[in-house]
Amino acid sequence: MSSTVLQSGFSFTKTHEYSIIKRLKLLCQQGTTNTCWHTYNLVGGHIMDSLSPRDYLQQEFPFCFVRKHVIDECSCIGNQCHRCEDTVCIHGFYHDKRRSRPSSVCLGCHKNYHKKYNASWYSSHAEEHNARISEHRQNNKEQNKIYRQRRAKKINAYHRTYNKKYPERIREYNRKSYQINKNQTLHRNQAYRESHTEQFKEYWHRYYQRYPGRIAAKSAKRRALKVQSGGSYTEQEWIDLKDCYNYTCLCCGKREPEIKLCADHVIPIVKGGSSYISNIQPLCGSCNSRKHVKVVDYRLRWKEDERNT
Repeated sequence: MSSTVLQSGFSFTKTHEYSIIKRLKLLCQQGTTNTCWHTYNLVGGHIMDSLSPRDYLQQEFPFCFVRKHVIDECSCIGNQCHRCEDTVCIHGFYHDKRRSRPSSVCLGCHKNYHKKYNASWYSSHAEEHNARISEHRQNNKEQNKIYRQRRAKKINAYHRTYNKKYPERIREYNRKSYQINKNQTLHRNQAYRESHTEQFKEYWHRYYQRYPGRIAAKSAKRRALKVQSGGSYTEQEWIDLKDCYNYTCLCCGKREPEIKLCADHVIPIVKGGSSYISNIQPLCGSCNSRKHVKVVDYRLRWKEDERNT
């Protein structure tokens, strides 16, 4: 067992050292100022000059004093945390409501312990935890709605801060959520566009007025791609094509004049498709936009339906 030698030459073990520190701290907290006699008895009968318990601790055991107090007005000596073994202010210890006195673990160690514990628990009980949350949301929809309405500003501020701090995490979450709920998202967006037609028209009108250069650049790029891909069709060919399919959108099945048909490239221009009539199919505006740059030939489905009927 290791030993410590004091200035007077008296040596004692580590166990004695902890015992002396504990008793000297108690004297300091009690405000004892009659110093020499207490110090003499505590260190085994050897007089350690005329030192108070506080001065003796500062001289022989400087590590046992608090480096930083939680409260500015606090002047305590502090206690030693049993986990990190640092001397912490008495206000920096975790206080369990079930106990009448603070714990022997500081707030930092308590927080780190529960953070690691919660992370390990959630990783091993992810499905159970998610199922419990989903069930709670389903059973408490009205309460959750009222809660969000009352704290709308606070919740929105938190989400704005979180989105700025973790943009990659948000993009990854949105991507996975879209893949899982793709059909529901498309139907919801389509229903929203159909019920807010005037708002969308006004939005795009303002957009064209605000960014004319951007629109012009996009149109010029598309014209250049058309020239590179080659091909064209006449107005009569387009009318005959619509008449062949009974003026019907081959994707959603709606007809003119309920919707307005537009020419869609089966193989998009950006993927090397031509502008010949053989690469054109009639779709409504919303279906054409939703198809985007995917290669989908809806004419095959139309022919299959014709055979079945």
